[in-house]
Amino acid sequence: MTGTQEFMTGGQAIVELFRRNGIDRVFTVPGESFLPVIDALHDAPDIDLMVC
Repeated sequence: MTGTQEFMTGGQAIVELFRRNGIDRVFTVPGESFLPVIDALHDAPDIDLMVC
């Protein structure tokens, strides 16, 4: 196999599920246990991240 395969992180997968379900705004209290999700939300220009 000569091609490379790109994988998404768990956080990116959750953000993709948000998109598929029409979620465009997420409210959160940041915590260390789900930083990959917060990172993926930060990189998602179509979902507003509201940190409380």
